[in-house]
Amino acid sequence: MESQLIELSHNNQLEAMQQLLNTELMDSAEKINAVLNQLVEINSHYATVADDDAAAQYRRAFNLVVGLLVLASALTLLFAWRLIRSITQPIANALRAAEEIAEGNLTRPITVDGSDEAGRLLQAMVTMQEKLRDTLQSISGSAHQLASAAEELNSVTEEGARGLTQQNNEIEQAATAVNEMTSAVEEVARNAVSTSEASKSATTSAGDGRDLVRETVSAIERMSSDVQGTASLIGDLANESRDIGKVLDVIRGLADQTNLLALNAAIEAARAGEAGRGFAVVADEVRALAHRTQQSTSEIERMIGSIQSGTEHAVDSMRNSTERAESTLSIARGPASPWTPSTAPSAKSTNVTW
Repeated sequence: MESQLIELSHNNQLEAMQQLLNTELMDSAEKINAVLNQLVEINSHYATVADDDAAAQYRRAFNLVVGLLVLASALTLLFAWRLIRSITQPIANALRAAEEIAEGNLTRPITVDGSDEAGRLLQAMVTMQEKLRDTLQSISGSAHQLASAAEELNSVTEEGARGLTQQNNEIEQAATAVNEMTSAVEEVARNAVSTSEASKSATTSAGDGRDLVRETVSAIERMSSDVQGTASLIGDLANESRDIGKVLDVIRGLADQTNLLALNAAIEAARAGEAGRGFAVVADEVRALAHRTQQSTSEIERMIGSIQSGTEHAVDSMRNSTERAESTLSIARGPASPWTPSTAPSAKSTNVTW
């Protein structure tokens, strides 16, 4: 083709050369066009195949991502459920334990699992339960001791009251005896004077006078012994009153200890919050009982003080009566008595010394 074009160019055959070029170009263009069409078809085929592969890969990737998301969501929900359960379960256990403690049940064991915050909360509930149980046991023991002491004090008080009543009766009897003794002494004096006057006129009445004096001395001795016995009983009553004061000191100490235990229980109940409200009420009642016991003890102590004061006055009075009785007995027994055997009056006696 090149040689033909060169020859046509030398021959100056331009039209023939142009026609030849057009013919050759058309053939080449058709070949190129065919090749291009084949390339287009091949590209279209590979594009379709690539598109199908891409769509398949996209679907596989989408399904994989969706599956992973579903699996991740399920694992997340499972982890969240386990986490929430690990938090709510100990809290629920603590809440049930607090409700039972608030209802007064301190015997149910509390299970502690783990050492996290929930575990420490349950451990704190266990500690609070033990302290409340110990506090209530101490309060119960003190209350029993206080009740026993109160019963003992009541018994001692009743016995003391009976003893005081008996002692008052004995004191009244002793006072009556003292009055009778005084009257008897006066009567003896009058009888002695009468006997002295009678001795001036008759020696035969001397024997009767001596017998009367002896009987009077015996009566004074018996009265002195009764007065001394009454004084001893009153002294015993004073000692018993002091013993009652010692019992009151013990009861006051128990009341103070009960008040302190009730205060500790109220503090523990305040720390427990809502769960310890019932124990706070019990602690207030125990404190009120301890306060009433202290008031009753103070009132009984004032009564015992009054009884001791009256007993001391009675002891002093009985001591004075005893001294007067002994003095009278000494006078009656003394050598100056005109009716002793060695100084019996004669018919000529004119004076009697008494």
